[in-house]
Amino acid sequence: MSASIALDQNYSTFTNLDIVSGKVYVRTSKSLSVSVVTIKLEGESSTRLLPPPTPANERPKPAIEFHKILYKAITLFPPPELRRSAVERASFTLPPGTHEYPFSFKIPFNAACALDKNAAPAISVAGMSVEIARPPPGHLRRPLPPTLRGFPGEAEIRYFLKATVVRPNILKENVRAYFPFNFSPIEEPRAPSHGAEAYARQKHQFTSPLASQADSKPGLKGKRSLFSMKNLSMSDEKITTPAADEAPLVSVEIRLPEPKILTSNEDIPLKILCSALSGKVESIFLQSLQIEIAYYTHVRAHQVHRRNQASTVLTSKSNLNIPLEFDNEKREALVPPEMWYGLPVPSVLPPSFEICNLARDYELIVRIALRYEAEKRNPQYTHLDLRLPFVLFSGIAPPPEVLAAAKRKPVSPLPFPSDQK
Repeated sequence: MSASIALDQNYSTFTNLDIVSGKVYVRTSKSLSVSVVTIKLEGESSTRLLPPPTPANERPKPAIEFHKILYKAITLFPPPELRRSAVERASFTLPPGTHEYPFSFKIPFNAACALDKNAAPAISVAGMSVEIARPPPGHLRRPLPPTLRGFPGEAEIRYFLKATVVRPNILKENVRAYFPFNFSPIEEPRAPSHGAEAYARQKHQFTSPLASQADSKPGLKGKRSLFSMKNLSMSDEKITTPAADEAPLVSVEIRLPEPKILTSNEDIPLKILCSALSGKVESIFLQSLQIEIAYYTHVRAHQVHRRNQASTVLTSKSNLNIPLEFDNEKREALVPPEMWYGLPVPSVLPPSFEICNLARDYELIVRIALRYEAEKRNPQYTHLDLRLPFVLFSGIAPPPEVLAAAKRKPVSPLPFPSDQK
């Protein structure tokens, strides 16, 4: 006997309110007795962390936390009328051949682990030992999170269909079929934009080359007379005062529309602005630019926490030598946005989420280098890192009925999880 699952849809990714339908095929070459044929739609969020060593330097047992975030089941065989007429029968006979049983599920909005009060403890096998997850300390009522991979043996969110053919004889192994699929949630209704912008800013003061030359002037070290000190003071004052006025004080900032939301597989609405707060604005060049997305995965298994950090670079350019063109009135220069247009947020990054034992948040990092050439033989460089947290959306628009409900009751934005050190 064998079993398999075939879907009607050919989707690479499912989302909320999608219909997951298909058929379960049971093939047998001879008449067999079965008790029941079921199909289940399931989602699991599991974490496994190793606590720090004990004071006695004993190896602690791993902490395992398991949440059944989605669970729906349908009995495919026997049909309802047969189950009602044969209450006492423990088995039914399947004749030889291929038997097909259609099914259909609708994926909900929210996770269901908070409603599952009788969930059985999760059991996992690690090496030669069997690990049993303790009941979770609590649940969060949140939307279903996206599929999450990349942390083998530590954290995972997975969705799958599982068909089971139950045999009445305990000596006969049940037949199962497994069909995993990817899930990504629809976007929350977005708050209307009012043209406001969020920003991150850093300042830098370039130094005057004349002042640096005066500091390193030969013959000023060692013994000095009172007259030489007086003459030196007068000389320094004449040199450094006008130089301090000429050395530019610049401010570099990055801006995103408020609320700070980026969308998967879409361009980043980023602005990079350089302002001259004082001094002259000539001879300032953009030397290098790197834009990357940092992502932080917060993993919890009971009282054990871990914060995993990684990043993906969207663009990295060096040796640019692009002169910044400052506006005469505002003394501002806009870094050409063409440098990062056409570089969308990678679609492999799951949207921001928070669930009982896992969370993901994001940060935009812009690394920029400026060059100031008061003298060509002695240019000055500065490297600035600017960071701006944001929420990543899936790019799957909510249906009209969800938008209509959001207008009646505004949806609060997705909160950022607190960092666990």
